[in-house]
Amino acid sequence: MNKQLFCERLGKKIAAVRKEKKLTQAQLAQLCDLPRQNINRLENGLVNPSTYFISVLAKQLKVPVEKLIP
Repeated sequence: MNKQLFCERLGKKIAAVRKEKKLTQAQLAQLCDLPRQNINRLENGLVNPSTYFISVLAKQLKVPVEKLIP
């Protein structure tokens, strides 16, 4: 799997879990102490987040990291 495909799949998984938890991008961004645009870019596969950031997202979404990784 190439980097772009990984980022796109990761973003889709994060968006799906966020919606499952009934959170908006703005609410998730606030929980993670980030601008909403960062969540938007992540969900659209435009950024390759660090493992630390993925762990922060997982913690705020209350899911294991493995659920977010494609």
